[in-house]
Amino acid sequence: MKKTILITLILVSMQTLLFSQETLVHDDVAGDTIIPERGQNLKKFSFFYYNIEWFAGKTEGYGANIKYGKSFKTAFGFRYKQKLAKFYSVGYDINYNYALYSIKQDSSKIFPNTTIHKRENLIYNNIGLELYNRFSFGKRGNYIKYFFDIGAYATYGISNYIKQIDEFSTPNANNAKKTKIKNQNLTFIYPYNYGLKARFGYNKLAITGTYRLSNLFKDNYSGTIYYYPELPRYSVGIEIGIF
Repeated sequence: MKKTILITLILVSMQTLLFSQETLVHDDVAGDTIIPERGQNLKKFSFFYYNIEWFAGKTEGYGANIKYGKSFKTAFGFRYKQKLAKFYSVGYDINYNYALYSIKQDSSKIFPNTTIHKRENLIYNNIGLELYNRFSFGKRGNYIKYFFDIGAYATYGISNYIKQIDEFSTPNANNAKKTKIKNQNLTFIYPYNYGLKARFGYNKLAITGTYRLSNLFKDNYSGTIYYYPELPRYSVGIEIGIF
């Protein structure tokens, strides 16, 4: 009997201790959780991308037709987006872009001269900056769905040149059947360009379009007046986000 009473008292004492302990440290996990700011559809988001577009539209003038499908530009860049409202964001991107105009070689050619080659390309290597507005559509969580971007861009040429390739059935004076000439430091080209840019996309993929407002060629250089026709201003293509 005494043992039973003793065991009962011990159990009661242990139960009292277990349920009457004062909480010395208390963590409110929900209250201390930091709301994330970075994410696809959150306040801030940044990522890399790759873009390729093909030139479209007509040359403005006579004597500098291009080969469509073989004339294109590509860009690889870093893009940042800042969300200002539920369906509206602004941002910028910094990129390297490469443009190639394949000049058609026929009797109408005057750019950059009338000499006919096997192939002749005008090539631009540029660094670029774009500022844009983004409008998002549809219900979504932290996930990019449908969006439309509209903005303006500017580029600066770091290496622009004309590449001419000729092939011969018999060796030329230098005993070569193929020659490549790279014409650099072109005096008739503006080093900068600017225009408008638009994108319509879903998640990582987008259809893109560009319209160049500036002229590629100067009206005069080396003391002589030249009027080269402006090459096509439009280009359309696709883009993929890397995130």
